[in-house]
Amino acid sequence: MINIIFFIALVLVIPISALLPIWFGWENGPLESAQNVLLLAGFVICLCYQKGAKGRSKKESQMWLSVGLFYLFMLARELSWGRVFFLDYIDANGPGFVRLQTLDAYPYIYAGIGFFALLMLYMLIRTIPWRELWREIPFNRLTVYILILAAAISQMAEHDFPYETHNLNQTVEEGAELLVYVIMLYLTREYYLHLKAKFERENSNQI
Repeated sequence: MINIIFFIALVLVIPISALLPIWFGWENGPLESAQNVLLLAGFVICLCYQKGAKGRSKKESQMWLSVGLFYLFMLARELSWGRVFFLDYIDANGPGFVRLQTLDAYPYIYAGIGFFALLMLYMLIRTIPWRELWREIPFNRLTVYILILAAAISQMAEHDFPYETHNLNQTVEEGAELLVYVIMLYLTREYYLHLKAKFERENSNQI
């Protein structure tokens, strides 16, 4: 049922974007603000999952910390590494922000971003049981395919497809990206519940 809802949302992203006000898809607009809320929620939820997993497995606890860092990294990316707090201008295509390259500290900012990205990737590779993730959870294949399609639509819209005007494509991009983050949160929750149920089953078999 949930995959049907996700698929309908995916199909409706493009036509609904044409009906929304242009400013919905702007930087710091409603769609992007909703994305930021979801990513922050994902970070906080993963910290809660980390705490809940401590009694089951140290590796699982570390895994949820890694996933939490991923959500935090995506949030920082959506905030353009802080640029959204430094408005430069507003025109017909929405607000524009100060470029990082114009800041004296930009080499250190990029170095920090690079270090954070490498740390996050190392922890994700080291702590997530990828083979188990793909083989043991039957729901995730179709859901992940829908997520990939939503991400592809977002990327195409970023390159001015399917509409002729930039503002409409920007709304499609942000709408599809919002769906990606909703699906990510759903998958995060389902995997946590799967690991919790697996632990409980193994414990009950030992009694």
